[in-house]
Amino acid sequence: MAIVCRWILCFVLLSLAVRSFADSAETRAFNAASEAFRGAFYPRAEDEFGAFVAKYPNSPRVPEAILLRAQARLQMTNSAGALELLNAAKPMAGLWADQYLFWIAQAQLLQGDLKAAAENLAAVRREHPQSSRLLEATITEARV
Repeated sequence: MAIVCRWILCFVLLSLAVRSFADSAETRAFNAASEAFRGAFYPRAEDEFGAFVAKYPNSPRVPEAILLRAQARLQMTNSAGALELLNAAKPMAGLWADQYLFWIAQAQLLQGDLKAAAENLAAVRREHPQSSRLLEATITEARV
């Protein structure tokens, strides 16, 4: 009986170690992409966030990675690419929904689609009154 308990314990510990390694690899990948973004290495950040989403599609950080990838595209003046990413991932935005609306509006402004941008900025105000982007969205909407 003691041998069986030892084997079960070994199996559980090995399972936890494998899970911990996988989590840390995922965290390292996200952090590396984030560092590239913070350092204004936007092409690298865009590539690394794309690789992160491809490698870890079930990660809870996927909506955030897509948002940051879209922002990197906007920094490289690729508003069409940013809109494509944000609109495709909008249904899974979750806690990031207000940020998605805000950055969709920013991309639309860059493309000159003022009506759509104003509608999305108003949606930030209406649907997300606690958003950290509320003031900026309201001011930008008023300017449009």
